[in-house]
Amino acid sequence: MSRRCCVIVRVVAYFNRPDGLRPPDRTAHQTVTVFYSCGARIGVLLGFPLLSCSSVTEPAAPSAFDKARTGLWASLQKHLSTVYAAEKDFRAATRFTDTFPFSAASLEPQQLLDYQHQRAVLRDLYVDETTQLDSLVKAVRQKSYQEDDKKLLFLMILGYMDLAETVFALLDTHRPTKQEPDEEMQEAAARFERVRNFVRLNIRGISGLLPRV
Repeated sequence: MSRRCCVIVRVVAYFNRPDGLRPPDRTAHQTVTVFYSCGARIGVLLGFPLLSCSSVTEPAAPSAFDKARTGLWASLQKHLSTVYAAEKDFRAATRFTDTFPFSAASLEPQQLLDYQHQRAVLRDLYVDETTQLDSLVKAVRQKSYQEDDKKLLFLMILGYMDLAETVFALLDTHRPTKQEPDEEMQEAAARFERVRNFVRLNIRGISGLLPRV
């Protein structure tokens, strides 16, 4: 806060005294003049304690951790929006039934095509998100932040993973009765759970018990 801002604050306080007294305009002008001509520190004027203009400091610049936390929050929000958009489209493609697993033979050709397309979109997103989460967790682990700061970042990641998992679980529940094995998705599911367990252990402070990922 500049000295001019300090002056304005104190003048306003003066004109809003609880006893309702208001000085004449000339006094107010003199008060402002005194404020502008003061040194670094002012004592007490008319019963109002005044702040030292030099004692008001500018806000500290964000630390590296603060920037990382803000960036991670924005990134997770963006990823979560993508996941929810994929969920909306996938659920729309399965409105033909309320019973799962369903018989693919009972669907119209277009319904089956729409389902397969949206399933592929959600499935690819699952694999991609799992790969990115694995890299993200390793990056956080290698940072030189304080342990409590790392735990906060891991908590943010865990919250995202728990929410995303409720969407990706649709790949297992909303499926046809006969589904071809998908080894890549199975590997992604195992990797996702391994990364999530690692994050949980880091939050509990016992990461040393877990082998390197």
